[in-house]
Amino acid sequence: MEERKEDLTFTGNWYIDAGIVGFIKVLNWMYGWELEEVEKKVKENPVRLYYGYFPLAYSFRYFSKELNGKKEINKKFEEIKKDSIKKLEEEIRDKNDKDEIYESAWKLSVEAYKKLEGNEPRRLPFNSLFHHNFLIFNPSSKLGKQKEYLKNIICGDYESEEKLLYIGKSISKFLHSDEEFLNISYVPLCTRNINIFKKGYVFVYLVCFEHAFENFGKDLGNIFFYSPTLNFCYEVNKKLAIANESYNKKDKNMLLRIIWGNIIDLLIEYKSLWSLEEMYIISYKGIRNQALVNVEYIGIPKLQASILIDDEIRENLNRKIEIDKEKKYWIVEEFIKNKPLYPLIFSYIKTNLSQKNEVSEEEIDRHMCYYSLIVDAKLLDLRSEKEENEELCIFSEKKGTYKSLLKEIKKDVRETYFCSNFIKKISGDKEVRKSLATELLSIVERGSKNNFLNLLLKRLNQNLDICKNKNFMRWVNEKIVRNDISWKNYALILVLNLLT
Repeated sequence: MEERKEDLTFTGNWYIDAGIVGFIKVLNWMYGWELEEVEKKVKENPVRLYYGYFPLAYSFRYFSKELNGKKEINKKFEEIKKDSIKKLEEEIRDKNDKDEIYESAWKLSVEAYKKLEGNEPRRLPFNSLFHHNFLIFNPSSKLGKQKEYLKNIICGDYESEEKLLYIGKSISKFLHSDEEFLNISYVPLCTRNINIFKKGYVFVYLVCFEHAFENFGKDLGNIFFYSPTLNFCYEVNKKLAIANESYNKKDKNMLLRIIWGNIIDLLIEYKSLWSLEEMYIISYKGIRNQALVNVEYIGIPKLQASILIDDEIRENLNRKIEIDKEKKYWIVEEFIKNKPLYPLIFSYIKTNLSQKNEVSEEEIDRHMCYYSLIVDAKLLDLRSEKEENEELCIFSEKKGTYKSLLKEIKKDVRETYFCSNFIKKISGDKEVRKSLATELLSIVERGSKNNFLNLLLKRLNQNLDICKNKNFMRWVNEKIVRNDISWKNYALILVLNLLT
């Protein structure tokens, strides 16, 4: 078989693409190479990379897992690893024949494991709960067969059905996806499914799939960030790996904040690229019967990502709230998950309103509430416009695009903060205001705009000073009276001002 040309580009199938990231992470762990260096070596001499550097790195990655916790062995692990790298570079420096290069890498792998174990190994400790159907992971495969199987994985002759079956009898969860995540189905490994990827070393990426994920402990499980651009995807996952080494896995909330924080930091850094991408966080809790357990796909819509590029908006959404002293939510995480923020803020205000003691300005985060409710309202309005005008493109340069949306959000927050605040003048008695807030909140919960306005106007008519305030009355008319889409968001802001 003629050796295929290769380039490190994503296929559009997250399963294969995760394997590409896992492949790079294995090389980075062994040799310290970043993405640019790996791309350079792929172009300069892919045979040396895939038949030499990869099998040695892949072997050592499993050595590391096998020997984890054995301190007396781990002391010499780095020394043997460093010596093996040096010998490999010396042996394959002037070689171009893939058989000779692979022979050197395999020999050094076996010698290294023999030194680590102190005796002649029966097999190398390749073990995968997910890829048992690759014969290299079969516990009964001895050294000679493992050597043969790994080389077949690297060769990846997917033109031959017979050779495919020799590499692995079947692979589950393997199907090209034209739409997002349709490759969750179980399908047999066959030529027609493999051919569509046109990747010369596709099986190398498949066996690196698990290495793309970072294990964040029992609660969060294994996490991988995915976007269709390799560079951006790799950079985010690299940051997650660094964060994983630095923080306490027992603090679930802290870890979630770190994970999302790193993603947001990269979104800002890559502002010229990321806004056009689809982004996902993929996680699973474990592997059972060659299947991922409790798989979750969290999409990061590009509109939400575009809004978070703004420092002012992001800062005010980057808050954690507590509801009923039991449930805690990080607003920016819920926003990225494309969940409406209104229900959270409603529960947050209701919780504070139910307190017997007086609620102070310091106890309730007004700025967070304003930004959450208004961002939510603007997205509701935008979706309504999109339904009426299917040709509306939020990412075009015309009016109504996301750039103008950011300006509208901040302008609306300023105006609403100024105008809605006048509702406090309805009474100088805090208990009277709290009682009215409770009544209005109950009506908002039922979703009756007419009843809300009837009660509000009835109480406003008892205070002519407010009724004469043109700014306040204009705001009520525009945001509630004439607004059938997001009126509850602004009604809730009035309740908030009565409460604080």
